Amino acid sequence: MFRPIFFSTGRVLTIDQYNVDAIKHRAAEAFVDRLQLIHDPLVILDLASCIYDCCPMNDLGLRSTIIAYVMARFPAIHKDPNAKEELLQSPTVLDALHGRFSDIVAQGVLQINTKSSSLLLTPPPSPVKVRRGPGMTLRSSTS
Repeated sequence: MFRPIFFSTGRVLTIDQYNVDAIKHRAAEAFVDRLQLIHDPLVILDLASCIYDCCPMNDLGLRSTIIAYVMARFPAIHKDPNAKEELLQSPTVLDALHGRFSDIVAQGVLQINTKSSSLLLTPPPSPVKVRRGPGMTLRSSTS
């Protein structure tokens, strides 16, 4: 395991301060590999908040990875009222989620099929009721 280095001033150096790219890449790969093991919506959102609030912008793809995982686990997040509250209280994660959704719509991955020219959703046409002719009766006459 990695140990931080303590100086007499009490200052701690972390991986970012060492600027050792091999360690950064290895830590990022380990995080991504183990992310699939987390299923609790609150833990997922806590990780996302931590990454967006504490990691630098050049985070080796951790932000995009965690937002993709939040989107994949969104049905479970949406069902959990505590997780929904956690998401609403994390503006950076919510903004990233909206940004990713906007990118998906802009790329045309999410298609809305409608016959309307304005892309507003309209209800489907009503079914056509079969009308009975004058010679038709409810009971068939078999003689």
